[in-house]
Amino acid sequence: HVFNLADKISLSEYRIDKIICIARGGLVVGRILSDLLDVNNIECIGIQFYTNIGVTGEKPILKYGLSQSISGLKILLVDDIVDSGETLMLAEKYLKSKKPGETKTASIFIKPWSKYTPNYYSAITDRWVIFPYEMKESCLQLLKKYFDNRNKNIDIAKKYLTTLGFDEDSIKYILSKIWHRV
Repeated sequence: HVFNLADKISLSEYRIDKIICIARGGLVVGRILSDLLDVNNIECIGIQFYTNIGVTGEKPILKYGLSQSISGLKILLVDDIVDSGETLMLAEKYLKSKKPGETKTASIFIKPWSKYTPNYYSAITDRWVIFPYEMKESCLQLLKKYFDNRNKNIDIAKKYLTTLGFDEDSIKYILSKIWHRV
């Protein structure tokens, strides 16, 4: 999906001066796009919204901003997924206050119910997406929720994670790191 996203951005002929990633989800996507689009100027802002799987705070919170001026620059603002759209709206509002020349937004996935549509996205999905760079934290949250009122059983945990699409090697590794915290 990230290759498709990069192609869409390239075909638009938008010339990017700087990629700004929304941490944490946009970090990996932004780094890959910086490589695929030949943009070496990259920075992150931190916004927190999700507190658990499917659970958000009341509103997204800007945790940290830019360290350099973006005045007059063409910006590509990147996140991995747009669910409600609140995070990208806050990020775009923050960037606007820094007076960039132009800002366009990009995300791998967008949810059909989002209040915000990025300029570039790869696919629309109504499914919960677990990215490879968040497997451990996602599995921990899923298992805590699953075993909330049940006795913990590692074999049941393995079967449950298998039904969610995790491969055997990932399950073995992740459970070795998190089982004591479930």
